[in-house]
Amino acid sequence: MVKAWAKLGKIPQEDADKIVKNASFSVKRIEEIEAVTRHDLIAFNTSVSESLGKESRWFHYGMTSSDAVDTGVALQMRDSLDIVIKDVKMLMKSIKKEPKSIK
Repeated sequence: MVKAWAKLGKIPQEDADKIVKNASFSVKRIEEIEAVTRHDLIAFNTSVSESLGKESRWFHYGMTSSDAVDTGVALQMRDSLDIVIKDVKMLMKSIKKEPKSIK
């Protein structure tokens, strides 16, 4: 998202570049923050912001909680469907095999 905001001139390109290059997070740190805030997205955003400098002010710019959640759900659905498709292909192969003769 920061790339698009920079392209539109809404945030400094230098800051967008720093965010893209340096943004990271720690699941352990997210869990620590969430234990206090009781809010998963605040915990995630705080963890990412901690990995950045002053440019962190743009990390969540123009982004709603739904943007993050919807993206996460879409990735989960994609990964789940990969598993389902693989299993269906395996099932189809099994169904197509001729039964072994019984002796």
